[in-house]
Amino acid sequence: MLLRPDLNKKIVWELLKFWLDMVDNYSILVVKEKDMNITITKHYNCNHCDHSEDITFGFDDYTRWKDGEVIQHAMDYLTPDEREMMISGTCGKCFDEFFPPND
Repeated sequence: MLLRPDLNKKIVWELLKFWLDMVDNYSILVVKEKDMNITITKHYNCNHCDHSEDITFGFDDYTRWKDGEVIQHAMDYLTPDEREMMISGTCGKCFDEFFPPND
């Protein structure tokens, strides 16, 4: 992981914690800056089928979610399927098969 010297220590520590969390999932981490906002694109694989996707989210939003805020509020710009993939590793199609809607 390449760290820039101009990032403050708190951001560096949070990025390191995030990176260590991602290593546990054997994931690739891409960090880039956009107008001083750090965004992350992470590759997710469904645990039940061969579906995979890249999901992009804000680092601050991820930190809020990991600190206890519900993901629906922390990352309200993601679709429900993307949030479920992040939470449980289950894609939307598999989720719908496991939990069909009540008609």
